[in-house]
Amino acid sequence: MQHGDHYYYYKDSYKTTYYYACRKSRTTKCKARLICHDDGTVHIKGDHICVTGDDVIARDVQEEMRQLLERRSLVDLRVLPGRVWRDVKDEMIREYGERSGLRFLPKQEAIGVIRRCRDAATGGDAFRAIETEQVRHISDDDEREFLQMNLAYPMEGKFRRIVGFGHPDLNRLMTYPGITLFVDATFSVTPKPFTQTIIVMIHDRAHDLYVPCFYILVDTKDHWTYWNVFQWIKIQTDMACIPSVVMFDFEQALHLGIRDQFESAHIVGCLFHWKQAIRRKMISLGIARVEVAAAMEPGLLDLLTVLPVKVLRKKGIPFVTKKLYRLIGVPTEADRKEKWQAFWDYFVKT
Repeated sequence: MQHGDHYYYYKDSYKTTYYYACRKSRTTKCKARLICHDDGTVHIKGDHICVTGDDVIARDVQEEMRQLLERRSLVDLRVLPGRVWRDVKDEMIREYGERSGLRFLPKQEAIGVIRRCRDAATGGDAFRAIETEQVRHISDDDEREFLQMNLAYPMEGKFRRIVGFGHPDLNRLMTYPGITLFVDATFSVTPKPFTQTIIVMIHDRAHDLYVPCFYILVDTKDHWTYWNVFQWIKIQTDMACIPSVVMFDFEQALHLGIRDQFESAHIVGCLFHWKQAIRRKMISLGIARVEVAAAMEPGLLDLLTVLPVKVLRKKGIPFVTKKLYRLIGVPTEADRKEKWQAFWDYFVKT
């Protein structure tokens, strides 16, 4: 807020009294404070030591800064609004050769100017914005496409969208014969309106590490979503992506989508994700935490991962069940017995 010839920012309050500090207190250590009372009286405590000869003839460059921001906001849509404001401010300081004598647009107001300009240019549509040359290309000097897919389609009464990114040099690795893919999904970093980010990695044998090739945003987690994701990965690699091994977590819809697109690939489940999925199912069924922890111990449920499918139900599950019940006791109560039966039915089914 402004009072007289000086600007202040809100500092604190006590009951009905509000305290404001000089806007230049952080840079000049100015101790002046503006105190506003509920009855409308205002008084200043302390002297403004921030006043200099330059401040007396302060130069208002807000309109010039606004015009610069409007131009710069559309130069590179990839740059965050706060960074644009900081770059323009630093440029004007270098141009005028002074700092304290310039009156700039406040940061939040400047960010609003930048966002309004970008919304006017793109219609406020982020999916339209990422299709512009400044965003979809790798860089200003490299016109190859970083945006690999941006599609929308209706299904089951809903409008679904898939957006994928990837560097062409890394995507080319996926066309090598006999490759191993690792597919993982994360949720915490996924921007709205999407629900998960699918990361497709390839095992680089030369360096013995996994290299992320595709980052794909999806808004649903069903079979057809994954089917479309891997179909478009094949399209972007000229249908030359034929992995020999695909590793991923234990999600049935993901399993079906991968199996449909990579029929010849050997499917390998990740033990960590397998046990994580089993643990979550046990907890959702209401099985006691102590019993869940016992089941997760090495040498129990993980034994089932190395048995052939044909002996799993007749020999594997009874053997593991017997070992587990030695630790937690045979469930005799109806409710406890029902929960464990529901878990084993789920295990056999999936």
